[in-house]
Amino acid sequence: MEPLMGMGMRVKYLQCCYMLGEKEPFRIEAKALLNVLMVSENVTEVIALSDFYLRHIQGKEAQNDRLLFSVERAFVLMEFISFSKGLKALKTIYEKIAQDPYRYSLDIVCRFFHHYVNAHSHSCRYVQALDILDAFASLHNLPLFYRFIIADRRCVIYYSIGKFEKANESIDEALTLGQKENNDFWLSTAYSDKAFNYLTNTGDKEKAIYYYQKAIWHYNAKTDNTPYRCIEIGIQKALVELLCGNFKAAIQESDAAISMAFDRSYMYLGIPARNVKACALMSVGDYNASRNLLEQNLFDSEIFGEQKYLIVASNSLGIFYALQGDTNLAHSYFTRALHCIEKISAQGGISRFFAVAMNDLICRKANTVNNDFLNFITSRREQISPQRWNAYQDLLETKQSTMYRSLYTLFTGPYVFMY
Repeated sequence: MEPLMGMGMRVKYLQCCYMLGEKEPFRIEAKALLNVLMVSENVTEVIALSDFYLRHIQGKEAQNDRLLFSVERAFVLMEFISFSKGLKALKTIYEKIAQDPYRYSLDIVCRFFHHYVNAHSHSCRYVQALDILDAFASLHNLPLFYRFIIADRRCVIYYSIGKFEKANESIDEALTLGQKENNDFWLSTAYSDKAFNYLTNTGDKEKAIYYYQKAIWHYNAKTDNTPYRCIEIGIQKALVELLCGNFKAAIQESDAAISMAFDRSYMYLGIPARNVKACALMSVGDYNASRNLLEQNLFDSEIFGEQKYLIVASNSLGIFYALQGDTNLAHSYFTRALHCIEKISAQGGISRFFAVAMNDLICRKANTVNNDFLNFITSRREQISPQRWNAYQDLLETKQSTMYRSLYTLFTGPYVFMY
């Protein structure tokens, strides 16, 4: 094939080859091209090539390749176009794999499970994500890399549902595997998630900073073959500066991460990067720039279709307006976030986002309590840690408790900021 041919033309060239009867060369070349398109993130071409392949190539001998094209197509849909459409495509694939995972290549099945677990954790479907991880872990002869992924993903899910100790146990298992393999990329990833466990579930700012710094230290851009890890590290550098009170440095690090994220069409990383920058901007008094970022985040979160980002964006806007003294508008944003939390409550998502309830209560002070939400979280009492529940009750009674400040790490004024 002509090496200087554009990616779109290469896809059309292969389609023409197939239509002219060169079916076997098409199969071989299409699989090779798919890999090139995935590495170079040519999203439109991945979908066009996959749709053509899946429409025309049938038969048992092609089942592994068909699965590969289906998985990669679903992945780019989820990451770059529509999260909900990508997740729907992955669910369809899961129904086929669940019937007999051993009729397919183990490597492709593992790749699918990796995407499928991430899709559920990103969308706050934590209970389902744990079930999927159990199915993943039950596969025979799992490569060490995927054993690491399973341990690391367990940590992410456990810290998201407030299970701090279980999250630490899982991530320590992942760290042991990374140390055994002397793999800095694995270690960097695991230390990041250990830091997020502290950030999300404790008020231990020093531990969060310490583990973020270890993640940054183990990261090596020269050996990183992924398009996303450099962005994650950029955001974590910004978080370290934010936690240390170095707001101007946090803005600079966030800018770099934002630029990389949107240059590479990684909206799911660009949104939190902008959120961190907005928090830093509020901290230095640049409220106009902060509001612009947060409003753009809310708009993008609605497009992307993930409850997690809608909750965080609404919480940040609530904080913004509370600090500006517009309590009515602040309440409206906190209430919007609380409604989103209600939607994911069946999946154990209350704990991770419980700070919204604290913020809403702090903002209300002597005003009317949101009784509907109070009744709702009372009915989900088992999902909330005793410490956070007691702090909430104390705040509810006194309107001036500071107990909650020992349970969270990031603050903007009196309000809990969420990443």
